[in-house]
Amino acid sequence: MPLRDPMFIEFTWKNKDGKTLKTLVEHTKAQAFISAFVEREVEPHVAMPDEVVLSNQIDILTLQQR
Repeated sequence: MPLRDPMFIEFTWKNKDGKTLKTLVEHTKAQAFISAFVEREVEPHVAMPDEVVLSNQIDILTLQQR
């Protein structure tokens, strides 16, 4: 299976002092960040990458490879 670059999601939010903070989070960890924001009643801005390639993670084999 070919290696794929991890997809990152950008979160931007304001801390308690009003300072804007920003981080990139690997897509597999995004739910943990969202849960923490909800728990703290913080409203983040979420930005997805401009280009997203969806895949079902199945390698396609040619007849010669089988």
